[in-house]
Amino acid sequence: MAISFARILRAGVETATNAIMARVIGTEDETGDDPLFGPIGLLTRPHKLVDDKSGTGLRPTGYVEAAIARIGDRVLGLAFRDLRLNARAGALVEGDVVLIQWSGATIRLRDATGGTNGASVTIEAPTLNGSGVVTKMHTITMDPTTNKVTVLHADGVRVEIDNTKCTVHAGGASHQVVLWDDLNAWVSEVNAAFGTIAGAAGLNPNPSITAPTSVPKAAAKLYAE
Repeated sequence: MAISFARILRAGVETATNAIMARVIGTEDETGDDPLFGPIGLLTRPHKLVDDKSGTGLRPTGYVEAAIARIGDRVLGLAFRDLRLNARAGALVEGDVVLIQWSGATIRLRDATGGTNGASVTIEAPTLNGSGVVTKMHTITMDPTTNKVTVLHADGVRVEIDNTKCTVHAGGASHQVVLWDDLNAWVSEVNAAFGTIAGAAGLNPNPSITAPTSVPKAAAKLYAE
């Protein structure tokens, strides 16, 4: 078995099996379109090789590098890397695990901070301009340090969920999401109070009525944060 380094020129998909087929060029020769082996359950069809003359911001110069083993007439990929993906990943800190796609969609696993044991999970879906620069990004973050799940829309609306409430931040204001059971209970209380007032008005000949029961205040969950 011979091991050498190679580059993936391009990759396609076999219609019948949906297998990823790659054309690989090494130091010795160029293969045909052979199956690209990888971890079970993780399917990757890499971007093709882009040379110096063809590189753009959206499709930068680069290629997938592979350590390949030749077993008879078969070529098996042992390990891969693409520095175009590393460039998209941004700053990495010790302990990071990042799953990243060529246009910057990312799942980032990171050690929790602030003395909290555990890990945060962040999912990012960016929008790129014609130069390949991120202009905005949808983000979902699950963070044990803050004990919150946060959904951030690329245009600024933010939803935060903690252990007691769900709050929507939009237009410079915060609005707590109303739980249906809480709202229904509050409406029932208001209706009962108005019924008491109406009954008092019907029985009291004095036009100046002091209601025996005031309209109850909304539960805390109905108020904005």
